[in-house]
Amino acid sequence: MTVVGIPKDSWDPMQSSDREVGHWTTTNLGEAVPGIITPLGTALWGGAAHRAAWRTAYQVGVISGTELRRPLDPALPVLRMFFGRVSMNLDYIALYGDRMPGVTGPETMVSMFGQPPDGMTFRPTRRRYPFIAARLPAYFVRVSKLLNTMAASVDSWWRREVEEVPRLDQRGAVEVFADSVRRFETAMAVQTGVVLVGVRPLFDLLSRVISRAGTGDITVLSGTGGAEMAVITDIWRASRGQIEIAEVVREHGFHGPAEGEISSRVWRDCDSPLHAIVRHYRELPETESPLAKQELKEHRLRAETEAVLDALPARERPTARAVMRLARERIPQRGVAKRSFLQTLDVARLAARQAGRHLSEEGKLNDPEDVFYLTADELVAGVGRETRALIEKRRARRTEYEALRFRSTEWSGMPQITRGDFEADSGQVIRGTGASPGVVEGRVRVVSDPSFTDVEPDEVLVASTTDPSWCSIMYVSVALVVDLGGMLSHAAVVAREIDIPCVVNTRDGSRRLRTGDLVRVDGGAGTVQVLKRANP
Repeated sequence: MTVVGIPKDSWDPMQSSDREVGHWTTTNLGEAVPGIITPLGTALWGGAAHRAAWRTAYQVGVISGTELRRPLDPALPVLRMFFGRVSMNLDYIALYGDRMPGVTGPETMVSMFGQPPDGMTFRPTRRRYPFIAARLPAYFVRVSKLLNTMAASVDSWWRREVEEVPRLDQRGAVEVFADSVRRFETAMAVQTGVVLVGVRPLFDLLSRVISRAGTGDITVLSGTGGAEMAVITDIWRASRGQIEIAEVVREHGFHGPAEGEISSRVWRDCDSPLHAIVRHYRELPETESPLAKQELKEHRLRAETEAVLDALPARERPTARAVMRLARERIPQRGVAKRSFLQTLDVARLAARQAGRHLSEEGKLNDPEDVFYLTADELVAGVGRETRALIEKRRARRTEYEALRFRSTEWSGMPQITRGDFEADSGQVIRGTGASPGVVEGRVRVVSDPSFTDVEPDEVLVASTTDPSWCSIMYVSVALVVDLGGMLSHAAVVAREIDIPCVVNTRDGSRRLRTGDLVRVDGGAGTVQVLKRANP
């Protein structure tokens, strides 16, 4: 049955509003923040991420200074919490299309999400064209340098804070937490610029070049060597005894199960999932080395580039060559900015836990983990006598949210929700978006617990969503099937990088498939066919 009547309470930051305004989706944010957010996490995924998105829109000329400074309206936040789930405002994406030269709002929605929501109103205008013309080219030119400078700074800061935060007192921990939120906002602003101004337009242009040429594999031409491959390569080296697992943690310890949620336990906190993954990598033959695969893909990239150029008229080749060069340079950068904002989130996590330990030792919290049920303002202002009761109310509300299910990943106003699972389609063919080509058959492994303890090599990995830590186990899988995501979602990008078939945006594939089912995955057609059901 559809759930109604869960109010917006002033003490519940996990529900931003109960006003039925705007068009929303969990398609992209679901892979960054799977599950139900804790109250402290709203400081990052609420205010900071919202400010970052509007900062980028101003920097490229899409909005004016007045629009940047105006008070928040419930219809305008880029991100909003619905029953504990972080969702993106589709009207923000449409705004780019409505105001950008050379594209329309509906075209932008189709490019990113497949189709515009029913009933969505677009407001095309040319009034921002002069400002975009003045700012966007300069931003496009400098965004790579901006990204690399920011990534190097955040990386050194993360390494330093991981060592220093455990020695801080309560006040020092709170100050580092506040600094982490500010850095998260900056990293998210760069990530937004990289995706909306760099990666997405280049991916679309590359698609047009390939279509015009009548040849070319976009999974190869979109570049190699993203941030996820660095994780995979280091895990491979650990599996071969070339480095210790501790070194993997020192480099990538901010990754781990549900890494976008501030209260989660990442590899830096608990490396047992990493040990299991390394054991799986040991079973792979040397021919599966990521370094060898990357070398092969770079060879294919050169061959594909020449094939596309040969197929085009001579007058079109200079432009096509420039598009392909920028695409292979910039599309992999999507993961670099994501690494940075995950590092800032990890320091916020570490600082919050340090503050929670002090508050618990002082008798102000029952448990150090209770700190995640405070808001950022409450953490900064201090804990009062009423805090314990407030924490228990929020914990109970979060448990209530965990029992809810959204009927769709996109909606207008407020989502339709149910208590518990609703009946999934029992058909034998599951359809989604083909994100990485190839056809394979294999046994399904449905993963809801991202510790990966039950995952075995050569299975078809099926999940509701994925985050960067999943790249480690994707590498031993034969295919990937995900409920959420588009062509530039994390799952799609990594699948193309490691050259396995991938189908995203199945909506309910993780509920329609069961572990042990034999399936055929067609990553080009975007279908998953059930060949034989597992024994009940």
